[in-house]
Amino acid sequence: ELNSWDRSEGARLLKEENRFLLELLDISENGLLVCDKEGQITYFNQTLLDLLRVKEENMGSIGDELNPETISGGFANRACFLSWFHATRRENPSQLLIETKEGEELLCKCKRLYDREGLEAGRAWVFTRVCQLRDSKGVLGGCSDKKNYQKTLTKMAASIAHRLNNVLTAVQGHLELAKMRLEAGSPPLANIEMAECALARVADIGREMLFYSGGGRLDSCLVDMNDMVSDVLASLGKSIPPWIHVKFSPSSEPATVCADRDKIQRILVCLIKNALEAIKAPNGEIELMVRTRHTLPTRPNETKEIVLEIKDNGRGMDQETLEHVFDPFFSTKMIGHGMSMATVKGIVEAHNGSIEIDSTPGMGTVVTVVLPENTDCPILPTPNTPI
Repeated sequence: ELNSWDRSEGARLLKEENRFLLELLDISENGLLVCDKEGQITYFNQTLLDLLRVKEENMGSIGDELNPETISGGFANRACFLSWFHATRRENPSQLLIETKEGEELLCKCKRLYDREGLEAGRAWVFTRVCQLRDSKGVLGGCSDKKNYQKTLTKMAASIAHRLNNVLTAVQGHLELAKMRLEAGSPPLANIEMAECALARVADIGREMLFYSGGGRLDSCLVDMNDMVSDVLASLGKSIPPWIHVKFSPSSEPATVCADRDKIQRILVCLIKNALEAIKAPNGEIELMVRTRHTLPTRPNETKEIVLEIKDNGRGMDQETLEHVFDPFFSTKMIGHGMSMATVKGIVEAHNGSIEIDSTPGMGTVVTVVLPENTDCPILPTPNTPI
């Protein structure tokens, strides 16, 4: 039987999950409106107010009876919308394509909602910009510029990462308690250890999402990029196919940055592996170069930048792929390996750096990472842990 602690903890987790779900709905690109079967408002999000040009104070509060006139003011043909809306409340749900006063097309859909017993509990209306639906790749809506799209995904990633961390902390705590109750050598301990390994991987994913959203922690120290590239290449030596020649040209000057050694190391591994995977034909070549450059050529004694270039003669990327290469969840691979390029970009920008990609189909790709030089940083011992 469940004790009082189990019940209270379960209630707390359920409340937390419900709040998390509402946060995701709040940042959705679709406008959402939900009413119960009596016509009282049970939920609406900010996107609905933005799409329909409705002020929150005019919309009413949760539990108020919905006034359809309130949400019809943003449409070019109010009468048409009101006729459809009233029909969806009485009859079978349907959809409507209609223009706003600004000339933007919206696809309006109505869906029935049911309770656990299968009885109708209310209706939900979803409002979607038509130009989002016309994007054949489903990656980026044509009506939403990339900055707004990235902003939405960044907020979502940060929210998911924080909630995920809370859940993982609870799971880890329960696993530790379970281990304490078992004797040494007990068979279930092996299963718990496997669960802890899986938990660690999920925690890594959460940290990557945090870095994409700009919220990750950096344990910065003084890092020599020449040494870093050499160490990574040495660690990857056995995984480099014999038909691919890798050349490294270090900087003739000191190339030090104040950075998180582990994060920079992982970025290098990701970019080098991407270059290796892009080469399918014999006589493959990958060239890595570290160099320094002055941000103001006329004042060479002032701020310098450290430039890392990774060039390959692989299959390259077309323009459409390049436009989405930093989008989260975008991949041309059947199976992903490690961090996405969105996370790589997030980590580089967290170090006040920048990353650019130049690629031509059939010719190859050049990835350029620029980091500010910084010698005013703690000097930590180089770890001996493998990559």
